Formats: sequence, structure tokens, C-alpha cells
Amino acid sequence: MSTYNLTNNYSNNLIRQQLIFLFFITIIFNLFNLTFSLTNEWVFKQNYNNEEELKQQNGQERKDFTGFKLLRLNPRTEKQLNWLRELYSSDTNSAPPFFNLDFWQPPSNIGALVDLTVSPIDAPAFFGELRHRELDYLVIADNLEDLIKKERNQQNLNFQQNFQADDQKEFLLLEENHRDKFWFGRAKPKEPEYRYDRYNPLTRMEEHLFRLREMNPRLISLYEIGRTHENRSIVTAKISARQIMPDESWRPFRGPAIWIDAGVHAREWIAPATAMILIAALVNGYNSEDVGVRHLVEHIDWYITPVLNPDGYEYSHTKNRMWRKNRRPAFCKQQYFNRICCSGVDLNRNFDWFWSITGSSADPCHETYHGPSAFSEPESKSVRDFLQVHPVKAFISLHSYSQLWLLPYGHKKRNYPEDFHTVQACF
Repeated sequence: MSTYNLTNNYSNNLIRQQLIFLFFITIIFNLFNLTFSLTNEWVFKQNYNNEEELKQQNGQERKDFTGFKLLRLNPRTEKQLNWLRELYSSDTNSAPPFFNLDFWQPPSNIGALVDLTVSPIDAPAFFGELRHRELDYLVIADNLEDLIKKERNQQNLNFQQNFQADDQKEFLLLEENHRDKFWFGRAKPKEPEYRYDRYNPLTRMEEHLFRLREMNPRLISLYEIGRTHENRSIVTAKISARQIMPDESWRPFRGPAIWIDAGVHAREWIAPATAMILIAALVNGYNSEDVGVRHLVEHIDWYITPVLNPDGYEYSHTKNRMWRKNRRPAFCKQQYFNRICCSGVDLNRNFDWFWSITGSSADPCHETYHGPSAFSEPESKSVRDFLQVHPVKAFISLHSYSQLWLLPYGHKKRNYPEDFHTVQACF
């Protein structure tokens, strides 16, 4: 969800605020277009490990989605909608029968499409229920594993291509002897160069951020705002050309700041890719003396966290492409004659804003499990602690799939903040 928290702490008038945000919105829309239409200027030479090597490194096989079907449902009656809502909100304490479903687009209202996957074991019974309830559906993908393999093969093919030196245009690249030896106290990983036209693994993204900072020390600062359950760094990049005081905590004329995070949901790979493009666009635009970008970088402090859920992002690359939550250790419980263990928390539901009231689940096995308490997770806690020290005027979270701009508030219908119309005017 994208949340704007505009205050009146600064003397900027309303017109100036709207102009700044219009600049920003224009950049965001352009970046989403760039994600799908990148030129050779964003291309790097790659040597990517093949699937067998990855399996050996990970120590276990990837989750296989052979036979899983992707369906699109269209509820046309209140009865059909209520049934889908029951399926979506059901947990492991519900009475059988159970369906192994993964809702990509949850049910909302009559006529709104619902996308979900169903396991091959449950597919026959689930199709029978759809026919019994006369619920219209379309099979988008008969075998989800085919789509995953196609994506993976395309990644590997492009990473293994050899680009000719004359055609290769490097973007913000450092010579090897200028690279620092350590990355937040750890030995730096040796990764191929980052590519803006592909989904990159976590270590490659981290190293590229480090490289950008080395080339632009007065423009980019990196913060390790916290560590995850699996002890990975949560890295935030600050992009700003505003004058930095010796003691940054003392800045009497500190300007407006914007927070942008991505990768809250592990499988939404397009969000971290877009955040990385935004960082590159701000840095490259400033260095190329683009008037609009220079204005944004000189007047706004940009705090951008490309991967807020690094454990989950890494897990989705190496073990389970459809993983959504973080990697909180598993919680086990007895269900009838079976013992069920489920791990992870939906970080998007773990913040202290009407926590556990609506839109989430108390079941640790549900994809929207909100955790045992608000800010129980190191990722959400790190955001809270960082923003208490570095207050911002706007908070934006990048997600994928629904193709929507979501404005506050999200916990209740027809409930808006005081500055809702000001924010709406920017669109």
C-alpha cells in the first residue's frame, strides 16, 4: 500500500508541494515504463550460475509447481462472492474440506476478478465446486511450473550472453582497484555486474548499491537500518545533493524527505527492480545535469530501500518462487491427525496501524499472517526506528500485480486523511 503522510512542518506553500510531487509522480510512471523497455545503456555482462549449480549451493531442491493451475474467477452474485471470501479468510482451524489455494488477487466485490492458484491434488474437487456454484472461471495457466521455468531460462540465457565490448555501455561502473573490501563489516561478495533489464539476486543488488556509493560519495549514503531473522542486512540508500552538515542530526533547515520501500512481499520482483531503476535515474539524471532531476535531488532527501524483505526475496529466488512473507522461524501446531508447521509473517500487515483489526489473518499458515504482535518482525521494526530519527513527508511502498495507486486509508472504506484531496490532486 502507498501511504502519504504530508505535514505542515515546513514553510513550503501548497503550490510548491504539488509541483514537487508532480515531478516525482512523473518519474515513477516513467520508471515503470523503463522496466519493460530498457536499452543497451542499462546492460551489463553477466556470468550466472545454472540451475544445477544453484541447487548444489542451496542444499535442497526448489519447490516444484508442476500441475498447479492459475485461474481467474468472476463472482457475479453475493453468494459466490461470500464463498470466495470464506475460502480466502479460512485458516488451518477451519473445518474440512481444505483447498490448497494461493490468492494472487483476493475477492473484493461483485464483478471484480479473483486470481488464484490451485494445487493438482485439489484441482478436480475445486473445479467441481466452481461448476456446482455456477462460478465463471478462466484457466490462465494450466501448469504454473512451465511459467516459472520459462522465466528462469530467460534469465539464465540473458545472463550468460557475451556482449561485445563495442556494444557494451557500462553505467556507473568502477574499476576493480577502487572497490572497498568490506560490506557492512562482511567480506564483499564477488558477483557479476548488475543488470537493469533482469531480476537480480540479492547479493548482486547489494554490491551494485555499494558500487554506486563509491562513485558518488557526496550524493549517496547507505544505511544498514537493521538485520533480519537470517542475519541479512536491510539496506537503505539516501540520495540527496543537499548540503550535509558535519553532524547530520543538527540541520536547522532540513528539507522535505521521501521514504520509498520495495520488496515487502518477496515474490513481487518487479518492485525491487523498479526501486533500483529509481535510484539510478536520480543519480544519473543529477550527474547529467537534467534540470528536473537536479531540482528533486537538491530539494528532497530520498530514502529508498530496494529490498525490505531480503530473507524472503532470497528464498523466492532459490527455494520457492511463490514465497510472499518474511522468514520468521516456523510455528508448529496439531491439526486433527497432522502436525503443521508454517513460517513467515506478512510484513505489510505487521505495522502498528489498526494491527490485526482487518485485512489480515491470525493463522501463521495464511499468506496475510500479521505476526504475534505489531512490529514483531525485525524488518518492520527497522523501518519504524529509522523513521523516528529521519522523519519524512511522504511514505511510499512499491508492490506489484494489481496495477493500482492506493491512497490512505486502507483499513476502512470512505475514511480519508485531512490532506487526501491534496494528494489526490497530484494524480
